[in-house]
Amino acid sequence: MTETEEFKKHLSGVFTRASASYDQAGPRFFSHFGRRLVEFAGILPGTRVLDVACGRGAVLFPASMSVGASGEVVGIDFSEGMIQEISQDISRRGLANSRVLRMDAECLEFPDSYFDSVLCGLLLFFLPNLDRALAGFHRVLKPGGRFAASTFQHVEDKASKRWDALDESFKDTLRPAPNAKTKKMNSEDEIRQVLSQAGFSDIEVASDQETFYFRDEEEWWQVACRPATPPLRAGRDTQSVPSSGSLSQRALSFLRDLLTFYLLTLAGPGCFTQERFDARPDFDKEWTGAIGF
Repeated sequence: MTETEEFKKHLSGVFTRASASYDQAGPRFFSHFGRRLVEFAGILPGTRVLDVACGRGAVLFPASMSVGASGEVVGIDFSEGMIQEISQDISRRGLANSRVLRMDAECLEFPDSYFDSVLCGLLLFFLPNLDRALAGFHRVLKPGGRFAASTFQHVEDKASKRWDALDESFKDTLRPAPNAKTKKMNSEDEIRQVLSQAGFSDIEVASDQETFYFRDEEEWWQVACRPATPPLRAGRDTQSVPSSGSLSQRALSFLRDLLTFYLLTLAGPGCFTQERFDARPDFDKEWTGAIGF
């Protein structure tokens, strides 16, 4: 197995383990920015949309509302767990205009000029073969179609340094995860350069920021225990973290109290008071305009 294959397998496993609770607890920042991505992309009724890395539907569900009964949204994800969960979500919502498939974003299995829009929420920085993926997005778009994506903005502030310090503290506790060379896609210059080289034109880059709050440390703990979530983020193997079922309640309670105290120390006083634990990932939303054909 190549380094890239190992990385993809690991990443798929991380998101499969997280799938049951992914974006189901705590501040719904995935859902918020999924809606913003759909709004900015200007999805029209009756169109066919591809949602790449659909996860639990942060982009897919608002897109399905935009296309209406006469349109179609196809979601793809490399994680088997995510596909199983969102398939059930679609059935529960009774969405006849949406379907999902397990598929690699770097190897699209659709005909040329098949979609009016391709949406990609918070994925580009995970792709080891980004150029191949972008070429595929370009290929499946109809002439005049639109590609819209979101990614994280690079921010140097106190909040980001606190999370970096927390990540660093786990470095010697969790075994290193498989890794692959990926593009950060967190600056306007890099975004414009990469998309231009992929054949996209009329590129627009916009920034959209929002602040999110956890109700209390209990809600934070529910989210923190989920794989693929800070502080246990990609880059460390979360499989090596004992599950709550393998720990005595006393030990789990001690670990929780210790970690909560550590976060309070990192974040500073007052962060858990009056529903104000500020978990603020500053997002930069990268939206590309009309494709040039």
